[in-house]
Amino acid sequence: MTSDSRRNDPCPCGSGKKFKKCCLLKEQTSRPLTREILGQACREAFSLLLDFAVKFPEPLETPPLGRPVPELPDEEAQHTLQNELLTIWIFYLWFPLDALAQAIPSDRTVAAKFLKEEGHNLDGITRRYIEAARLEPFSYWQVESVSPGAGVLLKDMVTGEERSVADLSISRSAAQWDIFFAQVVGLEGLYILNGMGLYPLAPARFRQGIDGFADGIRKRVGQKPDRLSLLRHQTEFVNHYLSCVEEMLNPKLPELRNMDGDKLVMAKSRYSFAPDRRADVIQAIRALRDLHEEDRRDGADRFVWMAMPKSTGHKDKVVKGSAAVGPDWLESECNSEARDKALRRRLLKTLGALLTHESTNLQPFHPEKAARKPPDSEGEKSGAIDLSTLSAEDRQRFDAVFEQQYMSWLDTEVPMLGGKTPRQTARTAHGKAQVAAMINDWEHMQNRNPGLQYRFDFNKLRAEIGIAQE
Repeated sequence: MTSDSRRNDPCPCGSGKKFKKCCLLKEQTSRPLTREILGQACREAFSLLLDFAVKFPEPLETPPLGRPVPELPDEEAQHTLQNELLTIWIFYLWFPLDALAQAIPSDRTVAAKFLKEEGHNLDGITRRYIEAARLEPFSYWQVESVSPGAGVLLKDMVTGEERSVADLSISRSAAQWDIFFAQVVGLEGLYILNGMGLYPLAPARFRQGIDGFADGIRKRVGQKPDRLSLLRHQTEFVNHYLSCVEEMLNPKLPELRNMDGDKLVMAKSRYSFAPDRRADVIQAIRALRDLHEEDRRDGADRFVWMAMPKSTGHKDKVVKGSAAVGPDWLESECNSEARDKALRRRLLKTLGALLTHESTNLQPFHPEKAARKPPDSEGEKSGAIDLSTLSAEDRQRFDAVFEQQYMSWLDTEVPMLGGKTPRQTARTAHGKAQVAAMINDWEHMQNRNPGLQYRFDFNKLRAEIGIAQE
């Protein structure tokens, strides 16, 4: 039997008092604090505050959010939002508007009044836990690292403080660079999540807005923010997170483009010619500018099309397409419809009557599905690419094209960087931090998609511009 289940039993010391009012505190303080003990204190505190809130004099039913609570997809999600975020906020941190000018932490929260009226009846751990939770604001926390089966290292995006949080469930579901909206509470250097938002936030989508919100809070605090200074702004924090949730429920997927500004589409065109004119076809292709002959493989002569991209600031040619010439056929591959048409015009203009265009197959590159293995349903197969079906050589070529696309980002003008390239931006310490955050966001998108067939090593980008590797 645990000490918690013996709370109301007679104390074994023989004093005649209940265990909870006699030796329970001695037992708790004599044993090392563990995640289980802290978790039990968290649950016990929630239950006690829930009972006490029924007789709380302030209007708890409608705390002044100034906005409606988002409608979530199902009742379970709505229940989780209420219990894991809003109720925790109301119990520990919410106070009436007329208390804003008073001392922080406020003595008009549910937790403060509960401690004043009934705190003398509490065991030591539960009381200490409630006192600690009163001092901890909800904030945005970024996952710096994950230790599966143990916990996560979190960094407060407003104050910069770090906390090692012991949480088995989160350690199994979190990905590096996730952003959590949470209240982190600890005793004796051991921290757990007392409450958190229903959804983690994808940094690529929400970091910029959160950074802007955090900057606004820091300016209003007028000093380097500490945890207590954030307590006056908790309603703003909760409202901001709820606005992020609403935006998340209506996602807009990014549109990927190549360095010419074209939408990414895997385009294959097929041509035919008379077998006895093959030598003439090869000779004509060799004469085309920017088409470079490669090794002969699988019974076909191969060429790669390399040219300058349309994007400014890029100094080197990029691969725009490829062509393979068989016994009586030619097949070209490009990563956009526009490039396919441009190459087709050049081929037909140069080869004239030698070549006949037979067909073009376009496979749109969808960021949410194209890099995944295609599902079994027939309706999904036509627009996806199954990399596992490629030969080793073709897969290597495919991977090389993708890696080039990733690396070329360093020399692409980015609107979020004021029209500068990441390489240019990273020349200053502030700019390097901006670029590092963008790389982290990009890496996070990959980490959150375990089914991706192609996985890029983002440390290659970091190494290229002198950013510490992760």
